[in-house]
Amino acid sequence: MLNETGSLADPTLRSSMTDHTAARGGNWQIRRCRAADDGPMRSQIVAWQRSDVPGMEWCRLTLEGAASSLAGAVVLTWDGAPWRIDYAIELDSAGRTRLLTIGADGLADGAPVRVDIRLEADGRGRWRRDGASVIDDPDALDCDLGFSPSTNTLPIRRLGLEIGQKREIAVAWILFPSFEVVHGRQSYERLTERAWRYRSAGFEADLTVDDDGLVADYYVWRAVARS
Repeated sequence: MLNETGSLADPTLRSSMTDHTAARGGNWQIRRCRAADDGPMRSQIVAWQRSDVPGMEWCRLTLEGAASSLAGAVVLTWDGAPWRIDYAIELDSAGRTRLLTIGADGLADGAPVRVDIRLEADGRGRWRRDGASVIDDPDALDCDLGFSPSTNTLPIRRLGLEIGQKREIAVAWILFPSFEVVHGRQSYERLTERAWRYRSAGFEADLTVDDDGLVADYYVWRAVARS
């Protein structure tokens, strides 16, 4: 995802989400999340490479019965400065983000910078940072990381749209490199079994995903390995 200035804005411990994917009669679909406690634990790891600046990301999606988590590490160069960013996202049984933590190390004006963010959400659109309210919107059920394609997975899995359907959502948007937390509005439209169209203010791009909703190819990010 991108922020309003054109920087990528796409967000990780654990929680619950089920019915990962289904293939019926050769037709692939991501099913809507529901509260359940079925299925063994499994996880998928993906590595993405960024094409506009030197950068790589390692991400793990873990699914355990009704539980799910998304976590990763990003290493990239931005305006000549090296950055390492670690994140973890915890979801509830409906696939709504409930906890986001970020730890980042980089440079700003030649000086070392350390960033630590902890965002807590109640699953009804109210977000708090360090105890203070930052967003209150019943549509804001997902987070969006401005340095990663990983969080496209969250609304894609949570919404469970059929081909041709479109949905507008709100997000807690963590911009990069400012790490400012803002309220953003976006939309997702399902084009084919694995292709989606993402839109936000002043930006539109198509992306493809795998069976679990993890990005395969999106704007400047491409999956180069997975297991």
